Amino acid sequence: MIKHFIYFLIFLFSLLSLYYFLSFSELSPRLGVTALHCFILIYFVILKSFFKTKFHNYIFINVLLYFLVIQRGVSIFDTILFGFREYQIPLSADYTKNLLLNIFKSEFIFALGVFCLLTSFTFFLNKRKETNLITFANNRYLIFVLLYIIFLFIKRISKIDLGALSQVFNILHIMCIVILFKYSDSLSSKKFRLYISFLLGLLITFFYLDSGMKELIILPLLPFLVLLFKHYKSRKARVLIISSSFLLLIFLQAYITVIRLNVWDNSTKFSTIEIFKMATENISFDQYTFFFDVIFSRLNLTNSHTITTYITDRDGFVPNEVFGPIIYTLIPRLFWPDKPVFRPGEIHTFRIRQEEYDFNKVVSASAAGFFNEQYLGFGFFGVISFSLFYGTLISLCINFISKGGFKILLISEYYFSYLMLRLDETSLVYSVLSIISATFIFIFLQKFSFIIKNNRY
Repeated sequence: MIKHFIYFLIFLFSLLSLYYFLSFSELSPRLGVTALHCFILIYFVILKSFFKTKFHNYIFINVLLYFLVIQRGVSIFDTILFGFREYQIPLSADYTKNLLLNIFKSEFIFALGVFCLLTSFTFFLNKRKETNLITFANNRYLIFVLLYIIFLFIKRISKIDLGALSQVFNILHIMCIVILFKYSDSLSSKKFRLYISFLLGLLITFFYLDSGMKELIILPLLPFLVLLFKHYKSRKARVLIISSSFLLLIFLQAYITVIRLNVWDNSTKFSTIEIFKMATENISFDQYTFFFDVIFSRLNLTNSHTITTYITDRDGFVPNEVFGPIIYTLIPRLFWPDKPVFRPGEIHTFRIRQEEYDFNKVVSASAAGFFNEQYLGFGFFGVISFSLFYGTLISLCINFISKGGFKILLISEYYFSYLMLRLDETSLVYSVLSIISATFIFIFLQKFSFIIKNNRY
């Protein structure tokens, strides 16, 4: 871990040098922010190479670092194409005057949080065998996926509302996708791998087309896309796969936006075919450009980080609002029916507007940024201490789950990795709650599968 610390010190020195250079130069803010993203990208690439050597069999670390590298790469292109995105709400002249300082400070907080999280996670993590070598080459796993699809069919025609079980259902959804990927990858025939992953993934996606939720619609297609990328190794084929996947992502973003605008806030019921027509027939090229912009803006959260850092320095820390709800959100609503509803994104919107929170006036939810929200709670001490705590929490949960078998551990690591993909858009309260509740669910699944196996049901 000494090398990890040295890399961070070099990154910090480079960041300070870049800031002072830009402060005294006449470069445009767009070039300055682009240079900043390039520095952070190089740092994350170095981290990825370092941890790949020492922790190559830990899915959680690899997925997190791959995502951070991709996110920064997208941020570079986003800044070049669209510049630094100004917030929709007018801010004070002081914010604009010190914009470069606010941006650098907010992105340093992000990098510091990543450093602390990875440090504590790897320090407490138990060594184990290569989990990627675990196979799912048994037809009972295929039966599990088919049963899940049948359940989705029944749920769709009967309009079942899962309510409080939605957290469990989300875990089963990720579990099904992981099993589909590992089962397809274990097949000897390359064609069968692609056919099975494509057909079953497409079926799962079909049953979620009316949901308007990106993860539920897009994730089932990932096993096919990953296997496609894995088996066609020529440069031309991979460029074609990546570009086609991105075009598919833009179309799905258009489709999901149509659902959210025309279905969520409308009492009129539309069929899947009608929604599909709205997403293809009534959308211009300019609108598809807008959806392209939306995808980039969701991955480049520099603006959200900067706003959170700025209002923290302007208004002071709010530890009770940031860390306080962790205590009561861990209590199940079953034992506390009148538990207060916690809406961190909506509260943050009103915090930015400098208005009193009013549930009846909620317009949208704003992401504070996972590490920058910690800064909002208690400054740099909050970032360091909570990131260390969160990394430790994840490692201890993974260690605990690993005692029950490596297959459920593999699935849990993929699920925790999925949570990391949404980490920067998720409140730290919900991040803690998701990890703890998922751990209990995985332990229950371990015990349940053990009982079935020993009794041969």
